[in-house]
Amino acid sequence: MLAFGGKGVLWFTYAHPPYPEFRQAMLNDDGTPTPQYEEVKQINADLRRLGAYLLDAQSTLVFENGALPVGGTPPPASASVTLQGTANITVGEFWKAPYTYVLLASRDYRAAISTNATFKATTLQRLDKTTSTWTDIDPAVETNVTLLAGDAELFRLLK
Repeated sequence: MLAFGGKGVLWFTYAHPPYPEFRQAMLNDDGTPTPQYEEVKQINADLRRLGAYLLDAQSTLVFENGALPVGGTPPPASASVTLQGTANITVGEFWKAPYTYVLLASRDYRAAISTNATFKATTLQRLDKTTSTWTDIDPAVETNVTLLAGDAELFRLLK
């Protein structure tokens, strides 16, 4: 959703509703956290860190690498990044002066995926979501990107 320029997330249930057939809320009937609670907590932290850069940025391009989903867009020649191989990744490009941001989002919710990426940039950085700091990357060298199941990585570049 973020790769497409989404600006928010809505969680369907926080606490367990009073329906016996309903499962997998973030809290049990008695208010104790379920395993989903920690997962959602981590997702929220990642979204907060990514949102610091993408919330005010303008979505400029979205395309898919790998198997093209129904209605999907293949990688255009004008993209700021080229991905090697067939990893199922949705790429969102955003603009907020002076940077172009590139979000690589895995479409595989079961397993980690890996690809090599080549960016069209003179300056390239990757966001470390655990520290909210940017790490410099040599844009002249192919960058290995490994995405955990359903995860995303954010890059910023100057062209």
